[in-house]
Amino acid sequence: MNFEDTALVIQNQEIYQYYRERLINLALSQFEWHGLPDTCDRLFFEKKLLFDGKACMLQPIGSDEWMSLGFVNNGDLSVYGYPTSILGVGYNSANIQTDEWMILYDNMTKQTLLPKIDLYARLLWEVHNTFRSNLKHQNMPYIVKCTKNQLSSVQNLFCRIFNFQPYIMTKNTQDMPNIDVLNLGVEFRGNEMLQALKTVWAEALSMLGITAETTKKERLI
Repeated sequence: MNFEDTALVIQNQEIYQYYRERLINLALSQFEWHGLPDTCDRLFFEKKLLFDGKACMLQPIGSDEWMSLGFVNNGDLSVYGYPTSILGVGYNSANIQTDEWMILYDNMTKQTLLPKIDLYARLLWEVHNTFRSNLKHQNMPYIVKCTKNQLSSVQNLFCRIFNFQPYIMTKNTQDMPNIDVLNLGVEFRGNEMLQALKTVWAEALSMLGITAETTKKERLI
């Protein structure tokens, strides 16, 4: 892969990751906890809820302190499909035995929202890149046909033009190069693209349960 292709892949990945991380950070910060024990880590708890769709609070066997962790089923399921026994899972997959616990699901489907976040990150990436492409096509470069001897004069000419000199003196018309403008004829649709970006962004926030009127939600213990 040549340098230009590599740079293009990196730029596209940066834009996608930008929107993905923004949505993840919003999802992790939309709730505030009340009554969470000091021994529980709020951010770890929220990450487990978002990334796994579920989390638990438990007391390790032999301890009376509560911990906020992920969990896996460690036994049979109840008649309603809930675990009758769990094994706590901490950082680096540390296993925590417990006989005192409660579980919490992030949403009614008990699934992680990451696939939806990835979907909206891709949609935002597409609209963002469409806007960039449309904007770049508004550039109309000058194509200058000149001899090697005229090169310095042409450079000075454009230096004066782009520095807003009101008049340009030439010796004679033979000094003037042949200048064309490359007009791709692409209509500027940037405002429509930006509006589409706002619409998709609002849909992404709605998927996370965030609206313009939303204040921080509460999780109560």
